[in-house]
Amino acid sequence: MTVLLQIRENGKKLIGMYDKTKKYVLKFMYHYIHPKRVLKIKRRMKNKIKNNGKINVIFLVQFPEMWNTQKSIYDAMVKDKAFSVKILAIPKRQVNNLFYTTFDKKKNESYQFFKNIGFEVLNTYESGKWADIATLEPDYIFLQRPYESFLPKRYSMYTLSRYALLCYVPYGYEFVKGIHLEIEYNMTMLDNIYMIFCENQDTYEYCCNKNRESLENGSKKVFNMGYPRFDLILQESPERKLQQRKTVLWLPRWSIDETNDRSYFFDYLECMLHYFEENAMHSLIIRPHPLMFQNFMDNGVISKDEVEQLKTRIQFVSNIKFDENTDYLDTFRQSDILVADFTSLLIEFFLMRKPILYCGSTINFNSVGKIMEEGIYSIPNKDSLISTLSDLLNEKDRKRDQYIAAAKKIAPVNKNIGNEIRMAILHNARI
Repeated sequence: MTVLLQIRENGKKLIGMYDKTKKYVLKFMYHYIHPKRVLKIKRRMKNKIKNNGKINVIFLVQFPEMWNTQKSIYDAMVKDKAFSVKILAIPKRQVNNLFYTTFDKKKNESYQFFKNIGFEVLNTYESGKWADIATLEPDYIFLQRPYESFLPKRYSMYTLSRYALLCYVPYGYEFVKGIHLEIEYNMTMLDNIYMIFCENQDTYEYCCNKNRESLENGSKKVFNMGYPRFDLILQESPERKLQQRKTVLWLPRWSIDETNDRSYFFDYLECMLHYFEENAMHSLIIRPHPLMFQNFMDNGVISKDEVEQLKTRIQFVSNIKFDENTDYLDTFRQSDILVADFTSLLIEFFLMRKPILYCGSTINFNSVGKIMEEGIYSIPNKDSLISTLSDLLNEKDRKRDQYIAAAKKIAPVNKNIGNEIRMAILHNARI
């Protein structure tokens, strides 16, 4: 018994020593190396500005579906002569495991997306090699997502942060607390990002608490300016024209994990298809999360053949289709009703003042989520989904006043968030 107790005590001491060592190593890296790197970049930038040089800003884009997060910032900077702005397109990740990572170098969806809409864009992979971003002498780099594993190693956050100040605007609007924030604001991201532009007060407070020491020593800046995607939505009239033939948009989630707000795709697939096969007067658009089918196949819950069979089945139903629009806002505009699992796109449809049938949990909603909850239709099962959908398609919208009032509370008035972020960057470059 004495031997066991001694082993246990020694084990505790070893764990304590490990934790202490890790803490001091992280503290050394974080509080001594990173601030010096920031100061070095800022000195270089100030000298350039003194000599009438431009502030070089790069937008790294890997997911064209998420470009709306950065678009109004890009538009504001392009109009300002103080900036030189470039878009760099990174191919999407194809395979990722312990042994190797591959990228879709031939297709590069982001590059094709910008070329098709007439934007000037640089391809990060050409003629068999990756572009050296350092040669562009960037001062600020806007990252699209905070997940290192999706990026080529040469564009890791640590590598990029050696020669530019990294900026991050959340790729999705967080209206929940807990695990989503922990995943998004992970250690790698927090170690390397210099400026975080939060979308709401809840995220702002979370980031300030996580980065208290970094804010004090100047190695990080955190702002609460609102969400740049709202700029694109609030430009349009919120008034909704009612039509006899209605379009329902369905946004199924990618996750099969209960702790990460799982997808209800399989729960509701058959009843949704059956309903619209029987009600040809109305249309259904299915827009899965970009990672959904691949994640389902990777986890063995559906096979590639079954995915193809489903797509073939839908091809033969005239009023049902999978959405192939790169820009989800085009689909939002033509849709009258939304059915959705947990997705950060929820709030954008909400601001369009259209009814939402929400299939996810509301337990972890933050202060913004609680406002939204007043106006959404919470869906617990198939029967509730079909009956609520039927009511809405027949103009029985009992929550219309609630979601319009809630949307007015959430949406900023007369505010261009992209331009405010431009001004924050300009001010930061000059001080």
